[in-house]
Amino acid sequence: MKGIFGTITILAIAALIFVFFHLSPENKGNPGEKKGSPSSGKGSTSPATPLKADTLLGYLVKDGKPWGEVVGNEDAHSAEIFAAKELCIWVEEMTGAETPLNYEPSTDKNLKIFVGKSFASQWKSELETLSKTDGFAIRRKDNNIYIFGDRPRGTLYGVYAFLENNSEIIWARPNFSFGTVFGKGPDFKLEKVEVLEKPVFKLRGWNICSLRGDKATGVWEMRNRANLPVQTPVQELDSIIPYGGFEGLLPSQVAKEYFKSNPEYFAWDKFQKTRSTGAFCLNTPGLPDIVVKEAVTAISKMPVRPEQADIGMNDTWRVCHCEECMKPIKLKDGSLLEPKDATSEKDPVFRSTQYFMFMNKVAERWQKTMPDIELTTLSYIYAAEPPLCELNPNLRIMFAPYPTNNERLPLLHPDQDKVWRTRFEKWGELTKNLAFYQYYSPNMRHLAKTASIDLRQLQKFGGAGIVSECGPDVPKLGEGSFHPLSYNWDINPIEPWVLNRLFWDPNQDVDALRKYYIKRAFREAAPAMEKYYSLFLSGFEDPNDKTFTNCHASDSNVFRIFIVDKNLEEPCRNALIEAEQTAKNPNSLKLIQAIRRRFEMISDSLGRIMVANLPEAEKAGAAFDSPLWEKLRKLDEFKVPYSAAIYGKKSNEATEESELRIMNDGKNLYIRFIASDKDPAKASASALHENAESWPKGDHAEIWFKSGNILYTFAFDCNGNKYDAKNWDKTWDSGWRLKTRKTKDAWEAIAVIPLSDITDIGFKKEDQKTRLKSFFLREYAHGSKFPEESSFKGGIILKHYYELILE
Repeated sequence: MKGIFGTITILAIAALIFVFFHLSPENKGNPGEKKGSPSSGKGSTSPATPLKADTLLGYLVKDGKPWGEVVGNEDAHSAEIFAAKELCIWVEEMTGAETPLNYEPSTDKNLKIFVGKSFASQWKSELETLSKTDGFAIRRKDNNIYIFGDRPRGTLYGVYAFLENNSEIIWARPNFSFGTVFGKGPDFKLEKVEVLEKPVFKLRGWNICSLRGDKATGVWEMRNRANLPVQTPVQELDSIIPYGGFEGLLPSQVAKEYFKSNPEYFAWDKFQKTRSTGAFCLNTPGLPDIVVKEAVTAISKMPVRPEQADIGMNDTWRVCHCEECMKPIKLKDGSLLEPKDATSEKDPVFRSTQYFMFMNKVAERWQKTMPDIELTTLSYIYAAEPPLCELNPNLRIMFAPYPTNNERLPLLHPDQDKVWRTRFEKWGELTKNLAFYQYYSPNMRHLAKTASIDLRQLQKFGGAGIVSECGPDVPKLGEGSFHPLSYNWDINPIEPWVLNRLFWDPNQDVDALRKYYIKRAFREAAPAMEKYYSLFLSGFEDPNDKTFTNCHASDSNVFRIFIVDKNLEEPCRNALIEAEQTAKNPNSLKLIQAIRRRFEMISDSLGRIMVANLPEAEKAGAAFDSPLWEKLRKLDEFKVPYSAAIYGKKSNEATEESELRIMNDGKNLYIRFIASDKDPAKASASALHENAESWPKGDHAEIWFKSGNILYTFAFDCNGNKYDAKNWDKTWDSGWRLKTRKTKDAWEAIAVIPLSDITDIGFKKEDQKTRLKSFFLREYAHGSKFPEESSFKGGIILKHYYELILE
């Protein structure tokens, strides 16, 4: 499980806190996170018209002027101070009015918004309801509004809810540059004030894989009501700070020290005849005490006491094969659980029971030592199997359904793998302290509906919450967000937002949440984007489609199966184009452009080449200088295949560029090939032999087509010698035509190939489109003994084909 909670060391925690203090939102260039802080009591904020004593103000800002102030407590937790600042900053971003932030309420007859628990003493019933939760309340008394929670992050969530309820703002994705979308106007009208909300689940988080300390993603999580941004803890915002990681009973550096002094603590591998730090010998006397002792020592050195400690197994099937660990396990009823196999893959029940009996001992000692810190452990790989022992009620189980469940189906769905149905049911019976460890990373998979059903079932089990893996939204340095770590956010920003809301309350309607997001994030372009998502979801959520997907499903496969194969690609593309054309809000436009960019990247990754149908090709297609060629897509991504990057060549960049343009008229395929060459006179080939049929030597090009089990080969050189073959039989003659020429900076060729000769057997026609696998290669020789090969997209001959789709 790549990217599972890694061990968060003391140094890493300290570094993250340093990052937050020195790169806090007030010091970054994101709207709402600009330099400086709101003013403190500048000028009057009373309405221009004197108020009667009983007049209720309906605006915080009216006609570009503040009618109120925000009141904070400068001695409060930093999360509440941050919340008060955020309220002022975002209101100013939306209205242009600078609403004062005061730490003592002014005497003005204006609207006052009090932020924080210290102002909420009169709301005793609400505070009792919110006690020991992350919930929040917004209450109004006359012209005073109170936003508060029982704990600081509850107040923070309340401020964001207040902003959302009374404006059109949405924190659509983490990206500080364009991830927040809102409209601008002179008024901030109070539409919805009285609110009280509590989360269903205590634990709501994302494990940000691939990058620790990604501040933008951590802040986005807190703005959208998550509380455990794993690997990106935002201590200043009162996020949960965890100790340790689910990948080991001890931090790796501690394990290495013990391995030197006490190798018997570690798993014996009878097949390799050795021990390693990858797993523990769970029957080692005193090991539970050592685990707790090391955790206590590490926690005492942390700058902030954690709320949660994550102690668990490594990301491995490895287990101990020593004599003690292979003995039968005595169960509570006196029966013996016999091992059926030495490996955990073949005997998960035995190994899971062994593991959780060990963790029960750890939990027992933990409660005596650090009862204020929640202890969690991962139910993963073999430990996903429910054990045949009781569980310590203070041990939180993070159930990871990975990787053989079909994530398009709820875990208890009749068509789900029976193993996972049974496991989830048994875990629900075994413990009320159950949470999910999931894999909802935002790529092309839209899993909110399935997740909502599973989360509602978890709620019925009395479960504690969910943590899901997710990639960070890390922008490329410079313009845009075109960076591998943010690709998933580019193509699918909506789903993490919807999932965050479901983590708070899974009983919400998924379709309504999606519409809410689309309306706010895309604004004027919302109708087109609703069309786009409706099209895609009609494929991915089709109940009649039984396609299996899991967290390892590639974007390209999802795209092919649920978009291309369902004939949704062009309608989806057209909807995105329409959205780009209708978007007016600059951040909405950037969100759409990111989706469109990634959409086209995935489309291109399928290795397809669209071939235009031009009836006039028969007359103009054989002419080098025909303007018809300029209408066609230029295919110039020729690279040296990595498998052929030999003879000291370290890069896969070709020495010279190559270019293809292709069209058809329903009868013939017209291919123009341009082989750029700084010195085309040195391009070497045999003298032209009109009637000879031999493989071209020297500077030449090759075209390969595959139709079923039939392989067609066309090759030609810079002098016009040509060769064709069918399944390597060169006596076959396709009747194709070729012409070549040399220019001052290239040699060129036009090949005209009859479609009837290459589409005779086993050829697919779908939706009136002809499809044919193709491969294009150039050999750059110049008389060298070691010529250079380059191919379209760097593909390997007879291995990588690119689909020609003839319109």
